[in-house]
Amino acid sequence: MKRCNTTKFFIILVLLMAFIKTGFSQEPAPPVDNTPLERPQPLFIMEHDSGSHLLSQISDTLKQHGFEIVKLDKRDMLIESTKRISDHREDYDKVIIWLERDYMMPENYIKVYFLFGRFLEIVSFETRIKRIEISTVQEENIIGELKKSLISISL
Repeated sequence: MKRCNTTKFFIILVLLMAFIKTGFSQEPAPPVDNTPLERPQPLFIMEHDSGSHLLSQISDTLKQHGFEIVKLDKRDMLIESTKRISDHREDYDKVIIWLERDYMMPENYIKVYFLFGRFLEIVSFETRIKRIEISTVQEENIIGELKKSLISISL
């Protein structure tokens, strides 16, 4: 009888340890991004303007709002800019703006596209800068004035 109880105990112990081991060995699921994957809408459409002149105006506006131009590509009509948001860490905001000629009337219209991201230093077993998810309200609080300034270029 004692041997049967000992065997049952060991079987239960082994099963319990296997369950605990598999339960802790799984990686946590990555955060779910609920934003739809679709072509972005233009921030604004400019009527009859030279792309290089518009890029210059956009670059000046970004600088006025504290952004540093990291890349300005007149051939691809693209601007990348960053703004440090912390004196003590490597955290920053990043804005990417690109221009596209209208397909139907390329000589008349330029579409201006805008992407924004906030990057923070995430401290964990491997400290790295990562893009964080922010709400529409947070984004509006951070760069709402910049967007308004950019849109005013088209008026």
